[in-house]
Amino acid sequence: MRTGTGSKALAWVAAALTAMVLAACGGGGGSDGAAAGPSSGSGSGGSTGPGSNGSPTTVSYTVTLGQSAGQVGVGRTLTLAAVIVDSNGKDVTAQGRYAWTSSDPAVATVTPSATVAGAAVVTGIAPGTVNVQVAATINGADGNAIVLPVQTATITVAASHHYSLAVSHPLLTLANGETRQIRATLLDGDGIDVSAAVHDWAWASSAAGIQLSADRERATLHGVNPSTTSTVEGTVTVGVTAPNGVALAARIAVVVLKNGSYAYTLELLRNGTPIDAISILNGYPATLSARVMRSDGLDATAQFDGQWSYASTSPSLSVQPTASGRGFTLNTSRPNGADPLQSLLKVTATSRALDATPSAGLTVTEQPTWALVYDGPQPLRIATMPPLPIPVTATVRHRGNALTFLECEAWDWQQAGNIAVTPATHPGQVGVTPLTPGDFSLTASCSVRKTGQRLSVTIAGTAI
Repeated sequence: MRTGTGSKALAWVAAALTAMVLAACGGGGGSDGAAAGPSSGSGSGGSTGPGSNGSPTTVSYTVTLGQSAGQVGVGRTLTLAAVIVDSNGKDVTAQGRYAWTSSDPAVATVTPSATVAGAAVVTGIAPGTVNVQVAATINGADGNAIVLPVQTATITVAASHHYSLAVSHPLLTLANGETRQIRATLLDGDGIDVSAAVHDWAWASSAAGIQLSADRERATLHGVNPSTTSTVEGTVTVGVTAPNGVALAARIAVVVLKNGSYAYTLELLRNGTPIDAISILNGYPATLSARVMRSDGLDATAQFDGQWSYASTSPSLSVQPTASGRGFTLNTSRPNGADPLQSLLKVTATSRALDATPSAGLTVTEQPTWALVYDGPQPLRIATMPPLPIPVTATVRHRGNALTFLECEAWDWQQAGNIAVTPATHPGQVGVTPLTPGDFSLTASCSVRKTGQRLSVTIAGTAI
């Protein structure tokens, strides 16, 4: 096992990671561990079917639950998702069947998602702790049902502040020799990234072929698999203690493909930056882009010319693909004044020529309690001539309702690009003067007076 840790050694992380290594996921002949038990990070089963030359071929399946320790607020929701991968490294989650249970429905209930395969929505009912379990079944190559080991997540229901861990890829495939940077994001109940507020991040890998180094919420994976006949399968776990003292842990199923194979990764981007979480307000749609990167660094998006899918566990989140390219726009119909809602959006790419279906997940917070927004044209386009300052305003909103700039303090504006920024009529507004043509960005931030939460909004623009 290769590990990377934060500044503290957490007993709960050590125990969880020890258990994960002792019962590491099984899979194809390239797996580095034995079959997992019901409480492990993942578990496997297999079947035998005819091969291409008529000889028997054994295919095994591994299930991984994306969180082993989570948190949800009373009246709030948390999405859990399981993935099933076969011993060839193929994501077969959509072919599985899933039975979800809560150990105490009076504390938290669990409802299978009708739209996202392998996912379920946990709703907090009363403060306490429950075990949420999923039993997955899949038909093997011989047509018989294979019951995979039960997976368990310990969920704490908090009376007030709660936190969650977001990762963009519940399943990652790597090529032999490929290096990949990943990160986990610690979110509060409003979808605000509070990763910088904690320091005891701990990462671990269950397989020697999945080498790992880590620095706080970021990690680097390196795949090693010289075999041309089998894959290497394992689990990468990340854990951290939230600001309210509750331990959280997420899992990523990782497959290192047979030597000589390409791996493909789907990335979701906002303003050109990969993201794993986003907040959406009613009336403020967000347009994202997507790309598929091949393991040798080639942008392979054009090769994924099949029907892409966009599935969400939220009934109020809408997804509209753009007319050209692989972008899409998110919006919410959740009314102003409603409590925030966190959900999972899963995007899957397909190809008519390649046998690969890379997917990515996005944690979406609709109607966050506090948010900073920009009400002007998007994207912002400013003429360089005449060189006059154009007012740009950031607005504070509480559950979607507009408030004055006085609700915030410690305003700060940061810029990128060849523009000049000057003070305007109040701290929530600046004047922007383009100096030369080109793209620029402007980021406003402030602290909510009532709670101390730090809010920010980035405004993308072009000087013409």
